[in-house]
Amino acid sequence: MQPPTGSTGQGGAPGSTTTGNGTTGGITSGSSPDGSTANASTTGGQAGTSGGQGGSNSELIALLNKAGTRWSAAVIGDQTAAGYILDTNTAVYCIGGWSGSDNNVTLTQFKQLVAGGKIHYFIASGGMGGGMGSGGGSSASEITSWVTSTFKATTVGGSTVYDLTTKA
Repeated sequence: MQPPTGSTGQGGAPGSTTTGNGTTGGITSGSSPDGSTANASTTGGQAGTSGGQGGSNSELIALLNKAGTRWSAAVIGDQTAAGYILDTNTAVYCIGGWSGSDNNVTLTQFKQLVAGGKIHYFIASGGMGGGMGSGGGSSASEITSWVTSTFKATTVGGSTVYDLTTKA
Protein backbone atom coordinates (compact mmCIF):
# COMPACT_ATOMS: atom_id res chain seq x y z
CA MET A 1 0.00 0.00 0.00
CA GLN A 2 1.31 3.44 -0.94
CA PRO A 3 1.47 5.80 2.09
CA PRO A 4 -0.86 8.81 1.92
CA THR A 5 0.50 12.17 0.87
CA GLY A 6 -0.40 15.50 2.49
CA SER A 7 -2.65 14.24 5.23
CA THR A 8 -4.28 16.82 7.45
CA GLY A 9 -3.09 15.00 10.52
CA GLN A 10 -6.53 14.61 12.03
CA GLY A 11 -5.36 11.64 14.06
CA GLY A 12 -5.05 7.97 13.39
CA ALA A 13 -7.22 4.93 13.55
CA PRO A 14 -7.95 3.41 16.94
CA GLY A 15 -4.73 1.89 18.25
CA SER A 16 -2.51 4.20 16.19
CA THR A 17 0.30 6.30 17.60
CA THR A 18 1.27 9.86 16.78
CA THR A 19 4.80 11.18 17.16
CA GLY A 20 6.23 14.62 16.53
CA ASN A 21 8.66 17.21 17.78
CA GLY A 22 6.32 20.13 18.43
CA THR A 23 7.81 22.09 15.55
CA THR A 24 6.33 20.61 12.40
CA GLY A 25 3.45 18.55 13.72
CA GLY A 26 3.67 14.82 13.88
CA ILE A 27 3.65 11.54 12.10
CA THR A 28 0.67 9.30 12.55
CA SER A 29 1.11 5.54 12.20
CA GLY A 30 -1.58 2.98 12.51
CA SER A 31 -3.48 0.12 10.98
CA SER A 32 -6.46 0.52 8.71
CA PRO A 33 -9.47 -1.79 8.92
CA ASP A 34 -7.98 -4.02 6.18
CA GLY A 35 -4.87 -4.59 8.35
CA SER A 36 -2.48 -2.51 6.22
CA THR A 37 -0.35 0.20 7.80
CA ALA A 38 0.46 3.72 6.71
CA ASN A 39 2.31 6.80 7.89
CA ALA A 40 1.08 10.33 7.36
CA SER A 41 2.79 13.61 8.15
CA THR A 42 0.78 16.62 9.26
CA THR A 43 3.08 18.72 7.09
CA GLY A 44 2.70 16.85 3.81
CA GLY A 45 5.44 14.77 2.32
CA GLN A 46 5.36 11.13 1.42
CA ALA A 47 7.03 8.50 3.55
CA GLY A 48 10.08 6.91 2.04
CA THR A 49 10.40 9.31 -0.86
CA SER A 50 12.02 12.28 0.78
CA GLY A 51 9.16 14.75 0.85
CA GLY A 52 7.65 13.59 -2.40
CA GLN A 53 10.65 14.68 -4.46
CA GLY A 54 12.01 11.36 -5.70
CA GLY A 55 14.47 8.85 -4.26
CA SER A 56 15.98 8.98 -0.83
CA ASN A 57 19.37 10.50 -0.11
CA SER A 58 20.66 7.56 1.92
CA GLU A 59 24.00 9.25 2.69
CA LEU A 60 22.28 12.28 4.20
CA ILE A 61 19.73 10.15 6.06
CA ALA A 62 22.57 8.19 7.67
CA LEU A 63 24.30 11.45 8.66
CA LEU A 64 21.15 12.85 10.27
CA ASN A 65 20.46 9.62 12.14
CA LYS A 66 23.91 9.95 13.78
CA ALA A 67 23.56 13.66 14.70
CA GLY A 68 22.99 13.16 18.42
CA THR A 69 21.39 16.57 19.02
CA ARG A 70 17.83 17.63 19.88
CA TRP A 71 17.27 18.42 16.21
CA SER A 72 19.44 16.63 13.67
CA ALA A 73 19.10 19.49 11.22
CA ALA A 74 17.43 22.78 10.48
CA VAL A 75 15.73 23.47 7.15
CA ILE A 76 13.83 26.42 5.74
CA GLY A 77 10.30 25.05 5.23
CA ASP A 78 7.93 22.49 6.74
CA GLN A 79 7.56 20.79 3.37
CA THR A 80 11.28 20.06 3.37
CA ALA A 81 11.31 19.09 7.05
CA ALA A 82 8.51 16.56 6.51
CA GLY A 83 10.60 14.47 4.13
CA TYR A 84 13.52 14.33 6.53
CA ILE A 85 11.30 13.56 9.51
CA LEU A 86 9.68 10.69 7.66
CA ASP A 87 12.97 9.29 6.31
CA THR A 88 15.05 9.53 9.49
CA ASN A 89 14.72 8.67 13.14
CA THR A 90 15.28 12.29 14.15
CA ALA A 91 13.56 15.61 14.78
CA VAL A 92 14.13 18.37 12.21
CA TYR A 93 13.86 22.07 13.04
CA CYS A 94 11.82 24.15 10.62
CA ILE A 95 12.90 27.77 10.29
CA GLY A 96 10.32 29.35 8.00
CA GLY A 97 7.00 27.61 8.43
CA TRP A 98 5.08 25.86 5.66
CA SER A 99 6.35 27.84 2.69
CA GLY A 100 9.65 28.97 4.17
CA SER A 101 8.62 32.62 4.37
CA ASP A 102 7.20 32.77 7.90
CA ASN A 103 9.20 34.40 10.68
CA ASN A 104 9.11 31.25 12.81
CA VAL A 105 12.37 32.04 14.61
CA THR A 106 14.65 35.08 14.73
CA LEU A 107 18.34 35.03 13.92
CA THR A 108 19.11 35.67 17.61
CA GLN A 109 16.95 32.73 18.71
CA PHE A 110 18.52 30.47 16.09
CA LYS A 111 22.03 31.47 17.17
CA GLN A 112 21.10 30.54 20.76
CA LEU A 113 19.91 27.10 19.65
CA VAL A 114 23.14 26.55 17.72
CA ALA A 115 25.33 27.83 20.59
CA GLY A 116 23.47 25.51 22.96
CA GLY A 117 24.26 22.49 20.78
CA LYS A 118 20.58 21.87 19.97
CA ILE A 119 20.90 21.68 16.15
CA HIS A 120 23.72 19.78 14.43
CA TYR A 121 23.25 20.52 10.71
CA PHE A 122 21.70 23.12 8.43
CA ILE A 123 20.53 21.80 5.06
CA ALA A 124 20.55 24.57 2.50
CA SER A 125 19.95 22.95 -0.87
CA GLY A 126 19.29 19.74 -2.71
CA GLY A 127 16.65 19.30 -0.07
CA MET A 128 14.05 16.63 0.21
CA GLY A 129 10.93 18.65 -0.34
CA GLY A 130 9.28 21.89 -1.19
CA GLY A 131 11.48 24.36 0.68
CA MET A 132 11.76 27.84 -0.75
CA GLY A 133 15.52 28.40 -0.81
CA SER A 134 16.58 31.15 1.53
CA GLY A 135 13.06 32.05 2.62
CA GLY A 136 12.60 35.27 0.65
CA GLY A 137 12.55 38.38 2.85
CA SER A 138 11.93 36.54 6.10
CA SER A 139 14.20 35.77 9.02
CA ALA A 140 15.03 32.55 7.16
CA SER A 141 17.13 34.57 4.71
CA GLU A 142 19.03 36.20 7.61
CA ILE A 143 19.63 32.79 9.18
CA THR A 144 20.76 31.31 5.87
CA SER A 145 23.19 34.21 5.35
CA TRP A 146 24.62 33.80 8.85
CA VAL A 147 25.02 30.04 8.46
CA THR A 148 26.62 30.24 5.01
CA SER A 149 29.10 32.91 6.15
CA THR A 150 29.95 31.20 9.47
CA PHE A 151 30.06 27.46 8.75
CA LYS A 152 31.70 25.37 6.04
CA ALA A 153 29.53 23.80 3.35
CA THR A 154 29.79 20.11 2.51
CA THR A 155 27.89 18.23 -0.18
CA VAL A 156 26.25 15.08 1.13
CA GLY A 157 24.50 13.02 -1.52
CA GLY A 158 23.65 16.10 -3.58
CA SER A 159 22.51 18.28 -0.65
CA THR A 160 24.46 21.26 0.71
CA VAL A 161 24.92 20.70 4.43
CA TYR A 162 26.54 22.92 7.08
CA ASP A 163 27.88 21.39 10.30
CA LEU A 164 26.72 23.85 12.98
CA THR A 165 29.07 22.35 15.56
CA THR A 166 32.23 23.48 13.69
CA LYS A 167 32.84 27.02 12.46
CA ALA A 168 34.65 27.52 9.15
